Amino acid sequence: MSFNTYLQSQARLNTYAEAKALKRAMPFECLSMFGSARMLPSNSTDNITFRRVNPFPVATTLTEGLVPSSRTLTKTNVAATVSEYGDLVRFTNRDFDLSPEETVKEASEACGDQIVETRENVLWNVLRAGTAVGYSNGSARNTTNTTITVNAMDAAVRVLESNRAKKISKKVATDDSFNTVNVRPSYIAFCHTDMKRDIQALAGFLDAKDYSDLVHPEEFGARGHVRFVTCPHFEAFYAAGSGTINGMKQTGANTDVYPIVIVGEEAYGHVTVRGKDGMLSGAALKVLLPNKLDSGNPLGQFGSVGWKGWFTALRLNEAWIYRIETCATAL
Repeated sequence: MSFNTYLQSQARLNTYAEAKALKRAMPFECLSMFGSARMLPSNSTDNITFRRVNPFPVATTLTEGLVPSSRTLTKTNVAATVSEYGDLVRFTNRDFDLSPEETVKEASEACGDQIVETRENVLWNVLRAGTAVGYSNGSARNTTNTTITVNAMDAAVRVLESNRAKKISKKVATDDSFNTVNVRPSYIAFCHTDMKRDIQALAGFLDAKDYSDLVHPEEFGARGHVRFVTCPHFEAFYAAGSGTINGMKQTGANTDVYPIVIVGEEAYGHVTVRGKDGMLSGAALKVLLPNKLDSGNPLGQFGSVGWKGWFTALRLNEAWIYRIETCATAL
């Protein structure tokens, strides 16, 4: 005679936890939706190379009857190495025995939030370190003490267009498939929520409520060919600006400098590793029940929910990423 044991719920809880975290986390993905996504197979390598074909120069006129010299394709390679991230939550058997589903549910949702914030933080730090930069005033971060202007926005678009940056026309779907969906072509600007009020005050700004085809739930408007997506995780360079405050938001004795990062298609990329088990955008959730006994837990006094995953981000083309460093008006 066979019996179903409590330990057999281990697989169910792992599946349950993964589903809860996936449902909670995916709608809050932002930067990873617009970059070039790659998935490394497991047991392959920790390194990946993105490659693009360099454009040809303008062709010359042909000479009648004379075959032109052939041209060789040249390519630019950008390499990246993935790093492993993760965290762990432990809970006692008392907590688990009193409310098992809630314990796992709450820990799984918290891990789901953490996975997204970790990935977004890695991406943001890579993007805001790009080499193409302009300032709302002056020519350096430590002199910045005015908010965003129409001229600063127009200068950014001019640079991107001059560098032949293509407008983004697709994004990664909000699920674990890495498929893409089409969007209206535009450049995407990422900024902190503190910048919304000043951006909305720009001449020519169109509020998102006046059009329907949003590229992200946190898109709040557009100006010209630029659509603005905001998130409180897109941190500023705090206290890095001017000592002359000029009515701007400040930390300590200096203004806070906010990067507005504007990107074109295939300007940046990110990489995760496809595991052999359940996946949450490259991160696997693991649930260990308190009654799963081993030498470190001989009485089954604690369980855990945790996650680990491989990830990296990289700028693929510096000429297609432009950062405006500006300030937010103090309120």
